[in-house]
Amino acid sequence: MSESFLTLPAKMGAIRSVHFSPDGKYLAVAEPADYVHVYDASTGLYEDKQTLEFIGETAGVSFDPTGDSLFIGNADDLVGSIYEFIRVRGKESPQSWEDLVL
Repeated sequence: MSESFLTLPAKMGAIRSVHFSPDGKYLAVAEPADYVHVYDASTGLYEDKQTLEFIGETAGVSFDPTGDSLFIGNADDLVGSIYEFIRVRGKESPQSWEDLVL
């Protein structure tokens, strides 16, 4: 392929990593810090997305094997951790991800 078929925007700059969910329905796009965008990839249009915001440098992003949890590694010196966001299904928000508080 010699040309792009789609360009996904970012808030801060270059994208650090991209990962598809195991079922191929979602694409997680991680920026260098503070933002991960989760796109609906099921249609191939990537029009619907949810932006997950946090504080710190992004170390990585990955879905669990079921695709129901999204893990974001934070490499910030002060607040470094692993965040887990769970997929919430329902009529109001069929493609929503919420922070899991333990």
